[in-house]
Amino acid sequence: MKTISLFAIAVLAIAANTSFPEGEDPLMRVKAVHEKIRTIDCTIEQFIHDGGSVSRYAGRLRADSSGRFRIDYREPSQQTVVATSNSLLWYIKDTATLYVIPSNNPKTAGTSLGMTGSFIKKIDESMKIQYLGTGFHGFFTAVHRFILLDRSTGLKIEMSTGIKDNVILEKKIRDRDGREVMREIYGDYRDIDSMKFPHRVDVFALTGRGVVRSISKYKNVVLNSNISKRNFVLKVPAKTKVLTYGPE
Repeated sequence: MKTISLFAIAVLAIAANTSFPEGEDPLMRVKAVHEKIRTIDCTIEQFIHDGGSVSRYAGRLRADSSGRFRIDYREPSQQTVVATSNSLLWYIKDTATLYVIPSNNPKTAGTSLGMTGSFIKKIDESMKIQYLGTGFHGFFTAVHRFILLDRSTGLKIEMSTGIKDNVILEKKIRDRDGREVMREIYGDYRDIDSMKFPHRVDVFALTGRGVVRSISKYKNVVLNSNISKRNFVLKVPAKTKVLTYGPE
């Protein structure tokens, strides 16, 4: 089974000041931008690179700022993916099989799909923040750089945010041993009803098989529409085979 993962990108970073610019907190500005987005409803196209193969998926995505999301794939076959507070559920209709991936599996964290509201909220609740100063993302984009230590999991997140637009551009996630297990690149930000939203997310994740890469593209994006909580409850036929995957 192919699960959504992340793509690697080279970043040129130049160290500068290691204290907040006078009179402002850049992280609060980032929070203000991303917290405007409460729900997402859009079409999604994904390309999953796993080993020597590439798979294409297409369907409809719905998500909210709590971190829940649902994808109803129509290609390559009818499949439904639902993220809950503690697991990722992946139902494949053709084989009547439900895959359950617990939230402590690194793959589950790779399915953020551009919905950063729940991540932003968690910064206040459980993360220790270190400001590294300014630098560059790529060659021309000036950024603020942070290290966020998640006290609940021991994970360290290296994050770059745009100085001009106050959006998240990149996150690197490292485990307790300092090993990079995941990277997320947010790009092609566009204005929708005065809100910034990334129309492409490139990700890569370290798995037992090596690095799995995906590219997700979003179209026909509608923000802050009414999405019922019932969409995030997955109902499957009674005779469905259930397989559970732990961390690799």
